Amino acid sequence: MGAETKTHSRGSHRLGTYANRVVSYPEGVRLFQKGDIWNLTAAELRRLGVTHTYAVGVPTRAPGCVRLEPDAQLDRNPFNNEPFAEPRVLYRVIDDCPASASH
Repeated sequence: MGAETKTHSRGSHRLGTYANRVVSYPEGVRLFQKGDIWNLTAAELRRLGVTHTYAVGVPTRAPGCVRLEPDAQLDRNPFNNEPFAEPRVLYRVIDDCPASASH
């Protein structure tokens, strides 16, 4: 069973306002999910400027040079304070790939 994963890309400042570019969950699935495996390819992550990913549980990833480092975790539903069956984890995407890496 694969984990639900969402990706977030780096924002930029424009005329004093902060613009965020977020990769939607359906787009993330289309780009990165192959069956139950999340294939986080360095080239695509770089192209999109992805810095973080959000997952329910621990995502099963294809081997490669992209790592996920836990950044924050939510154990309870903030609306009703009920515990989640699996925590919601925000991971920092660490790109340890050579600059020429395509996967």
